[in-house]
Amino acid sequence: MDQKAPLQQRLEKLETLLDMNRELARELDLDKLLALIAEAAVQVMDADRCSVYVVDSVKDELWTRVAQGIDEIRMPSNRGIVGLVVSSGEILNVADAYDRPEFDATWDQKHGYTTRSMLCCPLRGRLGQVIGAFAVLNKQSGLFDEEDEVLLQAMAAGVAVALENALLVDELRTTNHKLSEAYDQLLLTEKLSILGLLASTVAHDIQNPLAVIMGNAEVLGVKFPQTSEVTNATQIIVRQTERITELVDSIQNYARGDSDTFDEVDMHRVLGEALMLTERLLVKFNIRVNQQTQTNLSSVLGNANRLEQVFMNLIQNAAQAMQYQRDGALHLVAREIEKMGKSWVEVEVRDTGGGIAEDKVADIFKAFYTTKANEKGTGLGLAICQRIVTAHEGEIELQNRHGYGATFLVRIPVVSQDL
Repeated sequence: MDQKAPLQQRLEKLETLLDMNRELARELDLDKLLALIAEAAVQVMDADRCSVYVVDSVKDELWTRVAQGIDEIRMPSNRGIVGLVVSSGEILNVADAYDRPEFDATWDQKHGYTTRSMLCCPLRGRLGQVIGAFAVLNKQSGLFDEEDEVLLQAMAAGVAVALENALLVDELRTTNHKLSEAYDQLLLTEKLSILGLLASTVAHDIQNPLAVIMGNAEVLGVKFPQTSEVTNATQIIVRQTERITELVDSIQNYARGDSDTFDEVDMHRVLGEALMLTERLLVKFNIRVNQQTQTNLSSVLGNANRLEQVFMNLIQNAAQAMQYQRDGALHLVAREIEKMGKSWVEVEVRDTGGGIAEDKVADIFKAFYTTKANEKGTGLGLAICQRIVTAHEGEIELQNRHGYGATFLVRIPVVSQDL
C-alpha cells in the first residue's frame, strides 16, 4: 500500500484537531470529553495508548482521569516519568522508557504491557500552575518527533482548559453543598429556638392541670385496695403524667442541647418499661411481640428515662408502620456484642411493615422530618433518639428493606470494668 503524502497526513491531523476543538465547545461531560480527546490523540499521534493524569495536591498524588487499557493509576506526584514531567513542568520525549531510571514498570508488569516510546507534556492551568499531565505511548511508526511534540502541546492546551473547568465546577459544587448545610443548620437553629420557647410556654400552661390530675390519681390510689384495677390504673395515670412532664422537658433539652446525669442502667428493665408503656398500642393494632433478651446483659452507663424514651419511640414507630397489617410482628432482640475493641449492648427493633422509601432514608434522623403523611407528627422522634444515643456515646443505625420492614439497631457501650 502506498504511503500517504505528508501534506495529506497533516491535513487529516488538522481536521482531527478541529473536530476535537468542536467537541471541547460542545461536550459538557468531562469524562466523555477526555475519552474523545484520548481517542483523537491516539489517532493524530499514531500512538497505541493515551492517558490523562490529574494532580491531587491534597494527597500529593497523581491519578489517571483517563487511562486506556488499564485500571486507574494512583502514585506519588514525584514518581515515574509522569512525575518528572509534573515536577519539572517540561515536555519529555522518551525513545525507550526502560532506558530511563525514573520509569516505573509496575503497571507494565501488572497488565502485561510493554511501554517503549513515550511522549508526555504538562497540563497547565490559567495561572500557569501544573494541574496534570498528558501522555501518549508507543508510536506505531517509529519514534515521536518534534512535530508530535507540537501537536501534543496543542492538544494539551484544550485538555487543560476542560480539566481546570471541571475542577472548578467540582469545587463550586462542594462549596454550594457546604453553604446548603450551613443554611439548613441556621434554619434548624431558628426552629429549635422557636421550639424551646414553645416548650417553655407549654410547660408553664400545663403545669397546674398536670398537678391536679396527678393529685387526684394519687388520692384514688389511696382510697382503693392496692390490688384493685383502679389502683393499677391510677398508677399508670401518675406515670404517664410524669412522662408528659419529661416529654416537655426533653423537647426543651433538645432545643437547648442539655445533658442528663448518668448512672448504671439495667437494659432488661429499660426494655421492660418501654414494652409495658407501649402495650396498649401494640394490642390495639394486634401486633405480636417476639422478645429475645440475653439473660446476662452487662449494665450500661446512661439515663434510664432517656433510654426508655428511645425504645418507646422506636416501638411506637414500628407499631404505626404495621397498624394496617393482619399479622404484624415486632421483634425485640437484646444482646451483648464486641465491636471496635469495645463491649456493647445492642438492641434490635425490627418490624414487618412496609419499610421506609429509599429516597427518605438519608433524612430519617433529621429534626422536623417525618414520613407520616396525613398524620400528626413533629418529626422530632428519631432526631431525639439519635441525640440521646449519641449522648450515651452509642450508635443508632437503620437497616431498611423497603416493602419488607425496617430494623433499627441501637448500641450502647457497657459500663467499663475500670469504673
